[in-house]
Amino acid sequence: RDMNRLFEAVASRDVSQLDGLHDYLRLNVMKLTHSKLRDPRNGKTALLKALLNMKDGRNKTIEVLLNIAEQTDNLKDFINAVYIDSYYKGQSALHVAIERRSMYFVQLLVQK
Repeated sequence: RDMNRLFEAVASRDVSQLDGLHDYLRLNVMKLTHSKLRDPRNGKTALLKALLNMKDGRNKTIEVLLNIAEQTDNLKDFINAVYIDSYYKGQSALHVAIERRSMYFVQLLVQK
């Protein structure tokens, strides 16, 4: 599935696994917030997954995802996408960045 492959790529923190993602989205007329790229159980996006898989406060796939979202006119929706399950309902990428105490990504998300 599309979502599983994308989530595995961002969890690995390996930006090379995102090669071709922008082209794939363009060819399929999709954005990173598309339902096929979100976990249907909780609404998690690749950005939320990447923020949950930082190492030493970083995950280089996050910048790549944000750039792709910007190029596909999807940045605001992508950054502001929230969990829909009962436990994390309403939490966005900014919430996760704050929870993970990542000042770098908190500032980046607010700036974008």
